[in-house]
Amino acid sequence: MRTIIRDSQNLKKTLKEGSWDKIIFWEEEKSNQFEITWTIVSSGYAGEQDGNNPDMSISRSNYYNLTGKEIETLLKNIRYGHPSLCSF
Repeated sequence: MRTIIRDSQNLKKTLKEGSWDKIIFWEEEKSNQFEITWTIVSSGYAGEQDGNNPDMSISRSNYYNLTGKEIETLLKNIRYGHPSLCSF
């Protein structure tokens, strides 16, 4: 199955601007593909939102001042659930 990141262009823009503390991600199966959704939360966020536990998170302290190539690599790692990413 294919995995996509919903609203990936906005995620790239958000990562480039660096105006976030923590981004959390969920993976859902939807019509023959997996879809990763994301939202920005405060750095103090530690858990559940709307009854769903996030699958992974990234913190600005670990991912700031990224180049375009670094952002593309990060998105690829998110799509494939790379173990180096912080997960809950």
